[in-house]
Amino acid sequence: MLALLCLWRPLEGAEAFRLFTQPLSIPERGEVTGYALLAGSNRFSFLPPADWQISGNAAKREVTLMSHDQIVVMSFKIVVDGIGAREKQDLNKWRQEILKRYPGAQIVNESTCYSRDVQGICFEFLRIVSKKIKLSTRLAFVPFSDGTVEFLLTAPREKSEDYTFIFANLLTSFHSERCSAPK
Repeated sequence: MLALLCLWRPLEGAEAFRLFTQPLSIPERGEVTGYALLAGSNRFSFLPPADWQISGNAAKREVTLMSHDQIVVMSFKIVVDGIGAREKQDLNKWRQEILKRYPGAQIVNESTCYSRDVQGICFEFLRIVSKKIKLSTRLAFVPFSDGTVEFLLTAPREKSEDYTFIFANLLTSFHSERCSAPK
């Protein structure tokens, strides 16, 4: 079944972006709901947190996961930028990108992170948004064959530590593979 999904192709000129569920049997937990995403010529799979709302946005090439209380948001975005999994990660590039996207952000931590397949880099930074609300954000850059997957966790500062483990679980469950061209 999974091999057939990798062979699925959109019409000529159209870019694939299809998010769907798939049952997954885990010996310690029983059957859980996993997700798969077909994006371009790649297939990504992941195990979301239980009871979170999941939605996909094809135009942005992004999947959003929202906590049941709607206070915390995680997302990941597929960025095809020519930086493949075999290339060295440029930490200065990522630092500059964070400060460009989030002016006034204060980077407080940098660490190695891991998906199921590869090592990436994760930055934690603090920022203030409207009405002086303090947010803690983690942004992880994980390479794949055609580019980078950007994982984002945004939470109120006082709740951020409660969701660090959930974010790490999402990352370590994440798998990417290149799909074969149909024959």
